[in-house]
Order: sequence, then C-alpha cells, then structure tokens
Amino acid sequence: MLFRSNPAANHYLIHVVEAGPHPEYALHAADALAKLAPASGHMVHMPGHIYFKMGDQARARESFLAAMRVEEEYMQRENVSVVDNWNYSHNISYLIASDAEAGRYKEALELAAKLDHLPVVTARAAASPRFALKEGSTTARLQIRFGKWKDVAEHPIVLGDETLAGEPARAYRDGVRAYAAGMDAAEKNDFAAASRESDRLDALQFRLKSADLNPKENGNSNGVLNLLESYSLDLRGNIECAKGRLDAGLALLRKAADVERKKVGYAEPPAYGKPESESIGYAYLLAGQFAKARAAFEDELKVRPNSGHALYGIALSYEREGDRTRTAEAYAKFLESWKNADPDLPMAQHARNWR
Repeated sequence: MLFRSNPAANHYLIHVVEAGPHPEYALHAADALAKLAPASGHMVHMPGHIYFKMGDQARARESFLAAMRVEEEYMQRENVSVVDNWNYSHNISYLIASDAEAGRYKEALELAAKLDHLPVVTARAAASPRFALKEGSTTARLQIRFGKWKDVAEHPIVLGDETLAGEPARAYRDGVRAYAAGMDAAEKNDFAAASRESDRLDALQFRLKSADLNPKENGNSNGVLNLLESYSLDLRGNIECAKGRLDAGLALLRKAADVERKKVGYAEPPAYGKPESESIGYAYLLAGQFAKARAAFEDELKVRPNSGHALYGIALSYEREGDRTRTAEAYAKFLESWKNADPDLPMAQHARNWR
C-alpha cells in the first residue's frame, strides 16, 4: 500500500519496466502516478511511456497533453524558460510519436512546428548529438513514419546555432537527409540517384568513424553512428528490393533490424522513424510473399502494439492475396486502431473505400 501511494516509487518502476517486454507490469503505477503528483509535469508525463509501449495511444496522448498543460502553467507561474525545462520539449516529442502511431498526422505536424520554433532549439544544448538524436529529429521521424521522403529532405533536422553544432550532430542531420532523398529516388526507380545518396550516407559514416572526437563534447557519437548504420542498411536493402533482387535486399534489411535491436535499442520516444520489420514486410509484399509479409508486420506489432501502420500492412497483404473475408476483417481492425486518425490519410481512405 505504501508503494502505491509513493510517487517516486511508481515513477522509478515505470523506468525499470518500460524498456522490457512487459510494460503492463507498470500499468498500475502509470494509472496512479498522475493522481499522486498532479502538479509535476514530469510525473503527469510518465504514464504516457507505459501507455505508448502498450499501444494505448489514446491514453498516451491524454498523458502528454496533460503534462504539456501542467508544464506551461508552471513556466508561466514561476517565470521559467523553456530552455531550462527539458521535460517540456521531450514531452512534445513523445506526443508527436504517439500521434504518429495513431494516424494523427496533422496534429503531430502542428506540434512538430511548435517544437522546432521553441527557444530551446537556439540554445547551445540544441547543437549536441543528444539533442539531434532526440528532440531535434522529431519532425524527421514523423515524416519518415509516413514515408514523406521529400519533406524529410526539405526540412532537415534542427541543430540550432550551426556554428555550435559538432560533427556528430551535423553528420546525423546530413545522413538522415541523404537517407530520405535516397528512399524517394528508390521509390521512383531512379536507382542512380538512390545509389548516390546511399554512397553519401556511407561516406558520412566513414568520416565520423575516422574523426578524432572529444568524448566530452561528442558523447553521443556512437548513437549517431548506430542510427546512420541502420539507415544505410535500410536504404541499400530497399534499393535492392526495388530492383527485384529480393534475397540481397532482405539480407540487408535483416542486418538493419539487428542493428536496430542490438545497437540502437530502446529510446524514449523511439529513435528511429519506423520499425525495420515494417521495411521487411513491404519487401515481401513487393515480392508477392504474403504470409511472410504478415509475419514481419506481426513482429512490428510486438514492438509497437496496435500500431495502425503494421495493421494496415497486414490488411494490404490479405487484399493482394485475394482473401476478401480476411481483408475485410483486417481493414476493420486497422480502422478501429485509427478511429481518431486524419480521415484524409491515404491509408485510411484506401481502407474505407476497399470493396
């Protein structure tokens, strides 16, 4: 009983459990915490970590919106700057990730614009690798989630004062931009352009690995390298699949999945735009191997339960396979998961209009 009434204990339990396979073990802590410390923005925010991991994006969004209100009231009341309140930008970044899984693209985009224009992005901290990997890349992750490659390339990761940005932060910004431009080219079957961007991405990795970096100033350079490796493998794998070389492409995508799982690991919110199993699922769809595609999307659901993106992939596999009964059931499940999604999103429109 003492544990359940202790805000700190419930807070720490969420942190202990959230990275593991059973976030539901901290569900009671998530349900209790905001009530135990309603004036603390971080405590109101923390239940969203568990709800996000469990795929309950409606409750995650409620937590993050409530935390934003608490933080704004606190900053106004105490005359605290956004620059001095790290949880405010982190909370918005997590809210955007939750919206992306639930198909709330327009709200997420508005929040991303708000985040990009916060005073914190002009602070010295914004030039660090840590900021680039987390809050600074929020808009890019959102656009990657919805496959809006040109928007990623045209709206690069925010670094704040360019003169203060270290080499890892710049490499991450330029690498993500190269990845998006390469994916855009690959989808258009412009393989020469896609290969140029792939080479550019690999060159950025090589230069960063070879650089003699001050660990105090560039403590997250390994995190940058891990994500760039994942993006590089994903891009090259997608290029091979687009060329019809499925075996070669899948081998690269599986390597990307290993990097994602073993090196990139857990982050709050996820550091990558979409689970690599989703790329594998679409590769199998392209090849007409529908059962294997579904297995890949089911793997994605283990990482992001109830994600509309994975549920849509499953429904699409049944549609292309010609199983009308299962297609109807799968699209109904997808639409239920996206019941609050923007109605004009192509996936939502396709699911509603399918017959």
